[in-house]
Amino acid sequence: MKGELELASGFWDFRSNHFHAGIDYRTGGAIGKPVFSPVDGFVLRLKASYFGYGKVIYLKGDDGYIYVFGHLLDYVPRIDSVIESKQYALKRYVVDFELPKDSVRVHRGEHIAYSGESGAGAPHLHFEKRTGDNVPLNPLTSGFPVVDSFSPVIAGITFHMTDDSSLFDNARRTMSYDIVSKSGTSTLSGAPYFHRPFGVLVDCYDKMKADGMKQAVYDLALYYDGQLAYRVTFDSLDYESRDAVRLEYDYLAAVEDDDPRVRRLYDLPGNSWRGSRGNGGAIGVFGLDNPVYGLH
Repeated sequence: MKGELELASGFWDFRSNHFHAGIDYRTGGAIGKPVFSPVDGFVLRLKASYFGYGKVIYLKGDDGYIYVFGHLLDYVPRIDSVIESKQYALKRYVVDFELPKDSVRVHRGEHIAYSGESGAGAPHLHFEKRTGDNVPLNPLTSGFPVVDSFSPVIAGITFHMTDDSSLFDNARRTMSYDIVSKSGTSTLSGAPYFHRPFGVLVDCYDKMKADGMKQAVYDLALYYDGQLAYRVTFDSLDYESRDAVRLEYDYLAAVEDDDPRVRRLYDLPGNSWRGSRGNGGAIGVFGLDNPVYGLH
């Protein structure tokens, strides 16, 4: 789209049963903003649905990548005539079909569609960049950055006992601490004491500007005495593990507190996502040195 682009939602943001596979551009609460092709290529696939991405267009770029534009109001006439022909032939609105290679060519900067709100949500443009075999990439680190003048925020830290029975002094399995920020450094409001294995959860978010929408932090790393315990970087996403969102995020906080930004920095059983790195994250297990008496 033309003009300054602002995000409404980021890559890997929390959804109730999956990670967000692209980014959402704000359209000022309006529909009908012209959408332009970012590359030379051809229309690979067209889809119209009452749900999900609504009206969507998939482009295959000459660079080998796939570009997805969702929640559209409409296509330009020469593309709209293609999908209308399919709808009339099948006598239904809902269609999803691929086009022969190069049957509908597009050029970089060419007007291809109009932004809308079809499928779900308020007016915005959903945008994805995928590899040629349909693996979503983070557009913000793959050629489509937006101006970012605001540092990520760590709002709180929670510790969770990872064995079967241990409790903190508050008779709970979790203990939360406020964050004290000063001169760009954030510290805990107190020093926690542990005598059993534990994991760390962090309440955090990022913005592109001070009054912007909150998105997932792109890169998070946990170190214990200088040793990498866990690191997660939102560069790509495989569809087979999209439901791991309930394990990478604190699902309970997301559902009960309407706060989908608390991230888990340790593995849970059943987490099939392969993007995290380190030694499992839980301190005292998974190959990390066992905690000993003293300050860490």
